[in-house]
Amino acid sequence: MSELLRLPPDVEEKVMQMGEHSYGATLVTLTLRSGKRIDNVVMAGGMYLCWVEGREIEKEEDLDFALADVTDAMQQRGYV
Repeated sequence: MSELLRLPPDVEEKVMQMGEHSYGATLVTLTLRSGKRIDNVVMAGGMYLCWVEGREIEKEEDLDFALADVTDAMQQRGYV
């Protein structure tokens, strides 16, 4: 069963304010504490991380970064 993967509260709030791309999904670029950017992140309902760079994410171990290291999010243009 998939975990409900959520961003830190301040970043999640920012994503919630963004418009959705389609069917409740929002496409974002995440910024990590290190300054690295992660493109093509799909957030479901603005709250739950479900895809990163074309890969379905079911648990935090599927990521190559820690959710706690996410410091910012920018809305990305494109298709989900």
